[in-house]
Amino acid sequence: MDNTYSQGAGSLFAAINCSNTGDTIRFNSSIMNDTIDLGNENLVINKHVVIESDLTKNIHIFSNGTGSTIQNSAPSTGDGLILKGCFISILQGLNAGAIENNGKLILDNVVLHNYQGSTNPAIISNEGSSSRNQRKLYNYRSVNKFKLFSYSHP
Repeated sequence: MDNTYSQGAGSLFAAINCSNTGDTIRFNSSIMNDTIDLGNENLVINKHVVIESDLTKNIHIFSNGTGSTIQNSAPSTGDGLILKGCFISILQGLNAGAIENNGKLILDNVVLHNYQGSTNPAIISNEGSSSRNQRKLYNYRSVNKFKLFSYSHP
């Protein structure tokens, strides 16, 4: 992934659309302290991929759409969708969380943030889905307050 554009060549959307099952998407080393604003779009992921960064790079992915920023329907067999070292936010969406999980989801050092007025959980897991935390998952709900959020789904 080469830039923070919402769409087009080198964007996260393009990287996901061009990826094959089992691919790892990494952010270009020049992308630091930056935001990937998806506008009113959402990332819909329906295959096993890894989206990898490092929290110290301070890369934020957010959407202003009505659905969750990431909508995961990766297969429940294999590794599913793996997210590593990034911040994921939703700015609005009354019935949305930062992630809607309909498949298999593995989170590794991920910070989730719902918009200020949200009463929804940061991860909305639908029936038949599964989630697992590798290391730390933070649920960020109010300014300057991080809460360690342990999440598991049967």
